[in-house]
Amino acid sequence: MNRFWHGGQLELESEAALPPPIAHQVRRVLRLRPGDQLTLIGADRTEYLCELVEAGSRDAVVRVMESLCPEVEYALRLTVAISLIKGEKPDWVVQKLTEVGVAEIIWMTSRRGVVEPATDRWPARLERYRRIATEAVEQSGRMQIPEVRGPISLNACLTLEREVRLICDPGAQVPASCEEWRGVGSALLLVGPEGGFTADELHLARSLGVRPLSVGKTVLRAETAAVVGASSVLLAADRHPAGSGGVPRAEAPPS
Repeated sequence: MNRFWHGGQLELESEAALPPPIAHQVRRVLRLRPGDQLTLIGADRTEYLCELVEAGSRDAVVRVMESLCPEVEYALRLTVAISLIKGEKPDWVVQKLTEVGVAEIIWMTSRRGVVEPATDRWPARLERYRRIATEAVEQSGRMQIPEVRGPISLNACLTLEREVRLICDPGAQVPASCEEWRGVGSALLLVGPEGGFTADELHLARSLGVRPLSVGKTVLRAETAAVVGASSVLLAADRHPAGSGGVPRAEAPPS
């Protein structure tokens, strides 16, 4: 069934006009007709089963029939901060991180980052990433669009307060399936650029209580590490939800 992010207030047994982009998709692309059904996600992050009642030349109207409450969002709110990468890879990263369930995506500058974006181009880039995230939410069945922001520096990311903070390090011995962070509500995962984090950056992160994380035995591309790491952390936390025990908070920095 076709699924769209509406983002407005929807009430049962009432009619609602579709926003122009969705109306265009319904009328011109999918060619739905009155009586066809679709689902909309409202501002309350509830999914509603709707029936198309009008599909004119310029607009479309649906009747809200039933509220649906699929349990698809993870209890852990995971932020992934990934160093800037080149080409079309950022689009892919945003799409896949949204699909696996990440709550927030931050673009980050680091020592070996290969992209130095012009400041005036970032508003348009962020808008593009948000559109990609919205489409990924519609496709994947999620109820929440992750926030996409940045770019900010690695140092700024290291000041973010989360219950667990992790940094991808190929030399780490801690597997992504480890239960060290079980039972927490928020986590941060830092992912380096194509060349990886420098030794100084890894040392700084560890000195601030950020835990090194291995996402496998092989060396992964930055975009692959982000998705594999995020998925592994979310699944590990989901197996040990909040209240199940464990002491996951970051260690105090060495004196």
